[in-house]
Amino acid sequence: MEFFIKNQWYFLGGLLIFLVVVILIHNQIIKLLQKRDFKKSYSTDRLRKKIRQREDTKTGKLYYGTYFFAWQKNKLNTLYEMFPVGEYFTDKLIVTDVAVYSTVTDKMWGSGTRTAFYKKEFRIYYKVAEKRESIVNNFTHNGAGNQINTVNQNEVHINAIINQLENFLNEVNVDSHDKAYIESFIYQLSQEKATEKDKNKIIETLSKYTSVGNNVISIIANLSKFFI
Repeated sequence: MEFFIKNQWYFLGGLLIFLVVVILIHNQIIKLLQKRDFKKSYSTDRLRKKIRQREDTKTGKLYYGTYFFAWQKNKLNTLYEMFPVGEYFTDKLIVTDVAVYSTVTDKMWGSGTRTAFYKKEFRIYYKVAEKRESIVNNFTHNGAGNQINTVNQNEVHINAIINQLENFLNEVNVDSHDKAYIESFIYQLSQEKATEKDKNKIIETLSKYTSVGNNVISIIANLSKFFI
């Protein structure tokens, strides 16, 4: 009996060492892949060619999407920069939201599906633009009498940011105090009463959730570019 117990401890100790070694090797491989991704310069034209229109099987909602791996932070940041919310995706489509989702794959053993460990999907949600000419135009005159045409896209950006914040509240378990503040900001924004101080406070609040919300970084980026 004593011999059996002793061997059992040897087995468990060996198994623990093996698991530690596997984890260390795994982490080292991920770091190497991250470095390789960081050094890579992604072509926006090539990334666009890989984007396909898809349908969410649960909601039936159409979107455009492309795949990336969890260690490809540089690629993900490039995609965020390429498709800011409120901007035109094509001549007829406006980006209303961007999101990152886990993908589903077949199980290696047995039937059914499972969530993929590393493969992610970058989604671009959109709406059909009415007309580019329908956006409010502001005209000013310079000293020479020439007209400078600037496009006011505030309304487009406001609706896009409100949509993102509402989705964030639905998807993330937010502290009750933070939730109340975000809901108040959404209302103020919809009434065009929000201030730069309110915006900066919201960015500070959202920063606490970057580790739990896939799209928080995108929301913060859009808020930072948005002038109230």
